[in-house]
Amino acid sequence: MKSMFEMTIPEWLTHCLETVAEITPELSEENLYAISRPLQNLRGAAIPGLDLMFQDDIEASNKWYGRGPGILIDGPGNYQRCFHAAAEAGMNTNDADRFAKLEILKTVIHESAHLLRDQNYPGEPVSPDIAACRAAIDGFDEKFSQHPNSGQNAEIPWNFHDAPYIRIAAHLVARCRARGLTAFPQLGGTLSDARCRARGLTSISLGDLAAGENYSLSPGNLYYFYLQPELKYTAGKSIYAACFQHTPPRDFIELWREDIKKWWVSIPGQPSEEQEAAAIGALRLYEDVPQYIFS
Repeated sequence: MKSMFEMTIPEWLTHCLETVAEITPELSEENLYAISRPLQNLRGAAIPGLDLMFQDDIEASNKWYGRGPGILIDGPGNYQRCFHAAAEAGMNTNDADRFAKLEILKTVIHESAHLLRDQNYPGEPVSPDIAACRAAIDGFDEKFSQHPNSGQNAEIPWNFHDAPYIRIAAHLVARCRARGLTAFPQLGGTLSDARCRARGLTSISLGDLAAGENYSLSPGNLYYFYLQPELKYTAGKSIYAACFQHTPPRDFIELWREDIKKWWVSIPGQPSEEQEAAAIGALRLYEDVPQYIFS
């Protein structure tokens, strides 16, 4: 097997998919696709029916194995952006290459958590008009910086990145660590922290994957800490069994609810109907689920 440094970006994306399959029983049974496509603002996306939207491209690369969930990612673009940022921060070529490829792995894991959260894969395109579906993706990507559907500048920053999503991402992090898989830095933060993040490349952190300031939530690593009892107890179970059949530990739920309350009071002016509905739904999470053994 080639080393990380010897792999091309397409080869590295294949390695990332294999990594996800190894740590996720549900996805290991699927034909999981990474569709590499130039993106302006998005780093990646998990979209129902993505395999059918880009079936021609997948077949052209001789990698079509039938229907399966897909992840959209700008592999070369993400690599170049991260490599240059790391190099500018003072990394040597090998460290910058490693940093950039691990950022790609992080994106693949992040999007895989979305697939598992939604439980709607491979799913169907929103329209039978495949060309229109592709155009809609390009349009969404183009407008994302001005009209994001999640993140600091969104009306609901934690949209699509709620407590169930954070929980799933935490399980993926724990399984990476348990298997000693190639992982990425302990320290969270932005690319301006690249020099610091070049140190400690032997572990993986939820701080880079979910929650945190970008979503107006507490740091991901704090959520990870409160999930420790569950992560240890459910290590050998499927993601569905670990995350969908019982509530998470009580401290995790309380942290989530406190974060939502803090976000609510921070909204300037009168909250919109969408914000109100989102807050109510977020606070009611886990009300009707059997209590977990550690709660």
